[in-house]
Amino acid sequence: MARLTVDRLRKRFGQIEALRAATFRVEPEEVLGLLGPNGAGKSALLACLADLLLADGGEVRGEDGQVIDPPSRRDALVYLPDAIRPWPDQTTDFAAGGGRGFSRIGCGSRMQGNRSTRRSS
Repeated sequence: MARLTVDRLRKRFGQIEALRAATFRVEPEEVLGLLGPNGAGKSALLACLADLLLADGGEVRGEDGQVIDPPSRRDALVYLPDAIRPWPDQTTDFAAGGGRGFSRIGCGSRMQGNRSTRRSS
């Protein structure tokens, strides 16, 4: 059974249809990557999965085939954007390896914004 199933997920921003029935499965041991040009809906998809944006329709189901309601998704997913901490209670340890199915990685100081690891502009 798939670890995660996304079925017909939709999101609009006014007249712009960011997600049009996005449908896919993530199997056990599989790593999913999203590729596409700017504005293709990659960030909107991840934000809807992580309950940072409310999807306009569709379903997200877990391993048991049951629908995962948006507020419960943070217990089933680890979402690590490149610039912000999405949930106020998400700790660096959780994001770096404490989430389900992820091994600990050594990037905690970078994620916390340690000045010694920041790039200068």
